[in-house]
Amino acid sequence: VRRQTLIRIDDLGRAIRSNVLVAQDDLARSAERARLLRDAAALYGTAVQDEAQKLQLGLSTIIDLVLIEDRLTRSLLDEISAHFSYAAALTRLRYETGTGATGAAPSFGVTTETLTTVPR
Repeated sequence: VRRQTLIRIDDLGRAIRSNVLVAQDDLARSAERARLLRDAAALYGTAVQDEAQKLQLGLSTIIDLVLIEDRLTRSLLDEISAHFSYAAALTRLRYETGTGATGAAPSFGVTTETLTTVPR
């Protein structure tokens, strides 16, 4: 019985370490994706301004402007989705590391800091 308990404890330790590493990797990927999509949205914002200037100069059509604005909208929606993925990855990392709540039983609490920062 003791040997089985030790084996289960070791197995649980390996599973926890693995889950934490996977959660850390997911968080890093989510952060990078959010950064890239933020940059893309900024570039589309500049493209919309440029296209509006071209329209005023008679070098472009309203259809061209609408198409660029549509791309900006899609890019912004992708950026929002990336932020959601980041929040989900952060929540999972907090869960896997057991750092989602603060305090002691029976008065556990969740703070804004806990929800918005990476555990140390």
